Amino acid sequence: MANNLQAAMSIKLKAPVAKVWDPLTNPAVVNEDRTENYNNVVYALSGDDQHTILTLSQDNLDDEKDLKHSEENWCKVLDNMKCVIEE
Repeated sequence: MANNLQAAMSIKLKAPVAKVWDPLTNPAVVNEDRTENYNNVVYALSGDDQHTILTLSQDNLDDEKDLKHSEENWCKVLDNMKCVIEE
């Protein structure tokens, strides 16, 4: 069976792009390193000096159950990032 499912979501953060990029590339900042997750995850950042839109997508999901799990997980991760970044 082809893995055609992809989870995608966005969040608006009150922070410049540089401040959002650090936790994405340095998992120790957010402490959400999930080594069991071997899907492709793509981050896209856009914004200005005050706000950033972070959009992420994760592909290669096997079924609807995995899709729902990924979406729930990413919501928690993004909410945690938002708290850390906007402190």
